[in-house]
Amino acid sequence: MRRTLCVAVTFLASLAGAVVPAAPAQATGILAGKIVGIDPGHNGRNYTDPSFMNKQVWNGREWEDCDTTGTQTTSGYAEHAFNWVVANYLAQKLRAEGATVVWTRSSDTGIGPCVDQRARLLNHDHANISIDIHADGGPSSGRGFAILCRSRTGRTTASSRRRCGSVATSARA
Repeated sequence: MRRTLCVAVTFLASLAGAVVPAAPAQATGILAGKIVGIDPGHNGRNYTDPSFMNKQVWNGREWEDCDTTGTQTTSGYAEHAFNWVVANYLAQKLRAEGATVVWTRSSDTGIGPCVDQRARLLNHDHANISIDIHADGGPSSGRGFAILCRSRTGRTTASSRRRCGSVATSARA
């Protein structure tokens, strides 16, 4: 089956950001005073250290691998590279609207951080919202995005499903 990259942008409202700050001191725009955390999925050299990537960490629900190398297109365009480009484009747009943007990593040439560390890094800067960018593999006919919203209790409830549905509907408009 031919695989293509489908952008899955995950909004995690309970996370905040670290690493690459850069916002004007007197920010103006609809996002002035807001902090947005960006987590570009995977990292460019994750493939070089399988023992680190395979280390089991607790993700808040279950044990999983620290991270993975991500996917790639049939022509070899790596997910981590796509995620990095999208994250930088997004950061530029957010800053133009007055947001302070914080990151889980400062380049696409490193290893990690693990999924549990990314959450801690993002929580550190008290972001109003965080955006986790992935380009998941799928059939060439696949399109769309995913939005995951965390409930205040950590459990999925009818209220949190309605809130996520409202966010998704607004994003598609």
